[in-house]
Amino acid sequence: MESYQGRSTVFLARGSLDGSNIPVYAIDPHQDFVGVLGGVFGPKDRGIFFGAMLDNGCAEIIRLINLSSEMILNDAIEKISLLWIDGDHRYSGVKRDFEC
Repeated sequence: MESYQGRSTVFLARGSLDGSNIPVYAIDPHQDFVGVLGGVFGPKDRGIFFGAMLDNGCAEIIRLINLSSEMILNDAIEKISLLWIDGDHRYSGVKRDFEC
């Protein structure tokens, strides 16, 4: 249930739609990657992600950022109230995301 296929992002978005109606920024580069448990992820997951947003009526509130967190560190041009970061689940990757 990761951002890569949108399920957890859908839950956040539906909660926002029922509450404060604030955008959900979801960071996931959707690049080729083998996860810590051997899962294979990549660009094909982006299409599944968008399908989940459309199927669940929350496409308009989601702001997908197809970059790694360190690439957008200084580029945020507006206040972000709800941020969901998915990507590298190894300690070094999570630490980098947190620090960024």
